[in-house]
Amino acid sequence: MKCPTCGGELSPLKLIVYTRWTPIKCPACGKRCARDPKRNLQLFSIYGLLLIAVKTLRAVDMPIGLKVCVGLLAFFLINLIDSSTTKLIPVPDKENSSK
Repeated sequence: MKCPTCGGELSPLKLIVYTRWTPIKCPACGKRCARDPKRNLQLFSIYGLLLIAVKTLRAVDMPIGLKVCVGLLAFFLINLIDSSTTKLIPVPDKENSSK
């Protein structure tokens, strides 16, 4: 994932913590960037797949430890897909937006 302002590398793991309303700060240039709100449909479809996976795991007869491992693996895979398909946009500075 790259910063839309300077092209610096951003950690894809930061998207797990940051939401639509909390911007990510680029470590290279210090500018803030956020998720593109037009791409929320992708996010909802990815989490829909997670819901289907959870429902399937509940129906399958397997040990609870294996279900937890498969659920965690699905969660991390879905977040990896989300971070690779997310488009970041620059957030305007507070000083510039008040003018």
